[in-house]
Order: sequence, then structure tokens, then C-alpha cells
Amino acid sequence: MVRRYFDNRDAIDTLDDAMAVLMPIRREESQLETLLDELKAFESSSKKLQSAEGLSLLDVRDIFDALITEHSGVESYLAADAAIVQQPEFEDACISVLMGKADTLTEQQRALLLPFAAPTSPRQGVDDEELSFVDRALENASCSVSSHPSTPRSQ
Repeated sequence: MVRRYFDNRDAIDTLDDAMAVLMPIRREESQLETLLDELKAFESSSKKLQSAEGLSLLDVRDIFDALITEHSGVESYLAADAAIVQQPEFEDACISVLMGKADTLTEQQRALLLPFAAPTSPRQGVDDEELSFVDRALENASCSVSSHPSTPRSQ
């Protein structure tokens, strides 16, 4: 809706008093532009998650961690220990394996993963010059795969 406003604002008749009252003032318009820029991060994240082309659970965690870093208000919804995560121990085990730390798994984590045992494949690089928020997050995460600050680890 915010994007539609900016796409159509030049076509809106501001001479009509009824319409002029509904139009945002310059300060509000500036705030809307900032909001639109912030929403682009969520849009690119959502589209990437929906495409599901080659995304691992580690990639999803990296995307969520990047969103948490840039937008602190979403931590209670996207954190590794958020209420929506039904089995945090399973997610933590998957991420440990994807990070190459399978030797640190507890017996419980090994038991949770046993039905899903399969060989893993390495990450694929991004060649696009103009990276979306998600692609930047995944690229940054692949450079620092050894540190996941907002992902709790149970050893």
C-alpha cells in the first residue's frame, strides 16, 4: 500500500480539498519513505523463503538473524528460541550439522536428527552485482559461519 502511494502520488489531485486533507504532509511522507525502505528487507526475505531454491535451515537462520540485527522489534518472533519454534533442540542440532559442528551434538540431538541423516552439500555463491537484503545476509553469514551471535548453542 505504501509503495502504491508513491507510485500514484503524482496522479492524485491535490487541488481537491477532500483529497488534500487525506494526503500526508512532508514529514509523514519522509517517514513513509523510510518505512518503505525497511519493508523491502522483509519483502526480499519473504520472497527468498518462499522460493525455497536450495535454502537450508542454516540459510533461514542467517536471514532471520540479519533481520533481528537490523530490526530489533522482531526478535521475539524470529529468534532461535521464539515461541513459534516447536523444537529448538532440533533446530539447533540441524544448524550445528550445517555449520560442520556435528561432533558437538548431544545424544538427544543425534537421536532427533537420525531419521533425517543424509550427506550435505556446500553453499552456492551469489553472482548478482546488486544484492537484495537476503542475498547480502546470506553472503555475510557465509563469511562468518563460525559465529552466530543470536543463535543459542547447547553443548
